Amino acid sequence: MALGLALAASSCGKDYYEGVVRKRIQQLGAKEEDERVHAAWSLGQIGPKAKAAVPALAKALSDPSREVRVAAGEALAQLEDEAAPAVPALLAALRDEDGEVRAKAAAALGVVGPPAASEAIPMLIGGLRDQDSGVRLYSAWALGEFGPEAKAAEEALAQAMEDENADVRTWSAEALLKVRGVEMK
Repeated sequence: MALGLALAASSCGKDYYEGVVRKRIQQLGAKEEDERVHAAWSLGQIGPKAKAAVPALAKALSDPSREVRVAAGEALAQLEDEAAPAVPALLAALRDEDGEVRAKAAAALGVVGPPAASEAIPMLIGGLRDQDSGVRLYSAWALGEFGPEAKAAEEALAQAMEDENADVRTWSAEALLKVRGVEMK
């Protein structure tokens, strides 16, 4: 389906994207959970061209449905730095009761990059101690994406290199190198 959307969009251009984005934004307000989930997923597949949906996706991070919140966090990550206006909602999502929602929020903050750094770094450092390994992993990854700007995370990342989860240890080690300014290839 994503391939079909991409092929149709490439032949129809900007107007096609704008129309689809408008429709998906409307669907984020639907009563049916699966329609809201699909709308968020679809916006993520469009990527940065769906930047007009950022406010609606940010609002969806507080949807009563866990599935919608997860899809909204994932979609915002796929919008890359266009998701910067959603930083306050992503920071709030780091406190969500659901680990997968927190993990998606951490990943999206890492993708947004420097515009999120000053507010996100302290919360992501806290995420390195989360009970959910996915949150710990994506918190480490996001801190690495901030590079030397996340210098305050060095000690926490070094501690996370002793995590019980091997993936968390690996991502923490890579993040620590990036924070220290080592180029990763």
